[in-house]
Amino acid sequence: MIEHSAEWISIDHTFKVAANIGANRKCDSHWEKQYDSMFCVMNEIGCVIAWQLTLGTAFDKVEDLLKGLHCRFQNQDRNIKLCFTDNCCTWKRKLQSVFGKELNVKLDLFHAVQRVVKKISKRHPFSFNCAQAFSLIVRQPHDHGESRKENTPDPETINKQLDNFVLTWKDVIYLDKPVLTLDALKEIKNLREHINKGCLSNIPPGCGTERNENLHKCIRKSASKVRIGVHLAVALFTTFLYVWNEKRKNADRTGKKTKFLPIFDIDNAPSLWSTKPCSKETFGVGVSSERRINSKEEKLPPSYCDLFSECNWDAEGQNLDEILNNSDFKLGKEDVKKILDRASNIMSVVELLEACNGRNRTFNTEHAHLMSNPALFAFGTCIDKTVEEKESLERLQNTLASYNMELVNSS
Repeated sequence: MIEHSAEWISIDHTFKVAANIGANRKCDSHWEKQYDSMFCVMNEIGCVIAWQLTLGTAFDKVEDLLKGLHCRFQNQDRNIKLCFTDNCCTWKRKLQSVFGKELNVKLDLFHAVQRVVKKISKRHPFSFNCAQAFSLIVRQPHDHGESRKENTPDPETINKQLDNFVLTWKDVIYLDKPVLTLDALKEIKNLREHINKGCLSNIPPGCGTERNENLHKCIRKSASKVRIGVHLAVALFTTFLYVWNEKRKNADRTGKKTKFLPIFDIDNAPSLWSTKPCSKETFGVGVSSERRINSKEEKLPPSYCDLFSECNWDAEGQNLDEILNNSDFKLGKEDVKKILDRASNIMSVVELLEACNGRNRTFNTEHAHLMSNPALFAFGTCIDKTVEEKESLERLQNTLASYNMELVNSS
């Protein structure tokens, strides 16, 4: 994600995807929701270039995320001059304090139109025609067709077309019910303030948060319908957004199926990079500085590579007591022993698979650490020092039984 750049950006919150993310309190096991929205930043081709789970929609919740994004643009010699958001006037100065005073902050046309359209009753027989006519007020008078071809007009032209729209539709009534309700007229009055400030003028075709809305629809389908913890939620969203971005990048390759490379840690694969990225950006959770983190938010633990680099552990010639005394692991002796035995068992599986399959193997041994315990126990020739043979067989049978399967002796 830190590789992506942008010509312009669109920022937006989505709420439903974070509705089930939380944790059980230790004192009484009561479920407590930790986040209520997901904040996304997208570029002009629809790639998500930054994201964060937030509790509330205040600007200071995402300020550090945007500052990290600005530093990335500086390293890429990019100067972003256009941003689309639903909070144009409220966030304008704050966004300019991050990206520079030359940044133009515009109200997204989709949200501007939806503010009025949502107040029109869908049960009214003329609601569709009214909504369609309202969406045309932000076009040039001669710009017709299914999609907009030119920049949006100046404030004077938009106001004139809005006046004509209200004059045409305010007296349209069916069964004593006007198509333009009082709430719709109120939203039109509020929208005039943005029109007069230029928030809807000089917007190029294809710019806005329409892609954000498509992302929201897709990610809501993938979001969990049950309660999940923060760690699992971040893993799921990270994987989903990675696939989403790869599809957007390869959208021009028609007829070709997108191939996804596995997600890896650049610290453990330096040969794939000529130089490591300068960005220190963080996504998901733990983005804000310590003084801004809400007390309810749960921080992710350090990555495995960070723990490994901090402990400076060379296992050769050391016993468990020496490892524990000379490392920063906050684990007991039995826990460390289980970890080391588990690693030894995985290594035996890897060596076995390489010996059996040779070069043309169908299973990637680099993925062995992702295998569950029952899967590892299924390899009868490998040695597991942590679990007795009977116990491993019992676990495997229980796992198979949960899928209505059973172990059959093939000898």
